[in-house]
Amino acid sequence: MKFNNILTITAFSTLFIYSCHSTKENYREKTVEINKTNIQEIEIEKRAITYRDQTFNPNIKTVLCHQSNNQLSLAIINLHSSNKILISFDDLDADRKDYYYTIVHCNADWTESDLIQSEYIDGFNEEHISNYEFSFNTIQKYTHYQFEFPSENMKPSLSGNYIFKIYDNNKNNVICKRFMVLDTKLQIDANIRRATLVNNRKYKHEVDFIIKHPNLIIADPFTDIKVHIKQNNMDHNSITDLTPQFIKNDELIYDYEYENTFWGNNEFRHFDFKSLRYLSE
Repeated sequence: MKFNNILTITAFSTLFIYSCHSTKENYREKTVEINKTNIQEIEIEKRAITYRDQTFNPNIKTVLCHQSNNQLSLAIINLHSSNKILISFDDLDADRKDYYYTIVHCNADWTESDLIQSEYIDGFNEEHISNYEFSFNTIQKYTHYQFEFPSENMKPSLSGNYIFKIYDNNKNNVICKRFMVLDTKLQIDANIRRATLVNNRKYKHEVDFIIKHPNLIIADPFTDIKVHIKQNNMDHNSITDLTPQFIKNDELIYDYEYENTFWGNNEFRHFDFKSLRYLSE
């Protein structure tokens, strides 16, 4: 009888040990799966961020980004060309800081693309901003920083939407600024005129255009072509959801009556009051 009791206790203990081991392994596997899921969610959230022109430090002022030879131009350059973009900003701390910059390749909606930096950067992944000067004889003291892109150490190897990401020595983001790199493969014929609809004719402008692509094969023009129309380069009222209304041989026609219109506002009206002595325009 005693021998049987020992066997029963031993068998129960063995089952208990195996049960504890199995539970621990299952818990560990579930923890690993949860961690992997969290990492994937974090990566998806990072990619889903829409980059905008932003300044993260209140002491950073007068952020400019344009072609180096024209201060009124847009920040657009051609791929593998001699075009350069000039980026400048002022730091009201009026001291010397170590600022760095890199570029981020974006999709059509200005979210970060899936490409790694070595796929769209020719050279180093980051560069130090070494061109700076202190203000002189000004009421508000500041430090002016500027740099040109592309540089000898960093060039874009692909066309598309890009972001300048400027950060300090502690990797804290200071500035995000949009720019574009073009690789021309088609032609756009645009026509800006009064709105077609009678009710909007005195108040709106209509933008009709034709995309000609004789040397470019477009499999699905409704999804492969992303159109963005901006008024004075403003983002808040940009038109981004247009698809071709007509498709011909090597031509995509966008001829809408309402969807491609902008309010004219006062800045598009001409009023000449340089003289009140005669009937002017």
